[in-house]
Amino acid sequence: MRSCCSDLRERAIIDILYSSGIRVSELCGLDKSDIDLDKREITVFGKGGKWRTSYIDASAVVSLKAYFDSRNDDSQAAFVSQRRPHQRLQPKAVRNILHDISERSGVENVIPHRFRHTMATTGINSGMPIESVQAVLGHSEISTTMRYAHVSNEKVRNDHRRYIQ
Repeated sequence: MRSCCSDLRERAIIDILYSSGIRVSELCGLDKSDIDLDKREITVFGKGGKWRTSYIDASAVVSLKAYFDSRNDDSQAAFVSQRRPHQRLQPKAVRNILHDISERSGVENVIPHRFRHTMATTGINSGMPIESVQAVLGHSEISTTMRYAHVSNEKVRNDHRRYIQ
């Protein structure tokens, strides 16, 4: 999907959704000042009116820096429309952007929330503790996080062999 992005904004959206696991509403609510590229951290205002810190990977840092450097507007919003006046992107616009990328890439059912599931699954399958995934996703209950974590059979088999002898 990354290779099918038509511009820097699209790539930044995909990279931040994938690496941070934030909700589309949280992405749309981001200001540039909420993103610390040096620390690879973002501060989001999440569900339940709570602030939390999430994290981004190196690809997201590169994509965001390129996107921010390419902009010629005064908006404090992290993601804005391409036409003047540059308005803060709304969730529907992000869904439309992802739909367009989906069409170009041939990947079906691309919705913002799928990136959250993918980040959780990738983290769990790579050995990230469920409590850390819970914190990144901003869940108050571990049972909610478990619905996001689609653990691979290979991970279960390897964990069983490692812990049950």
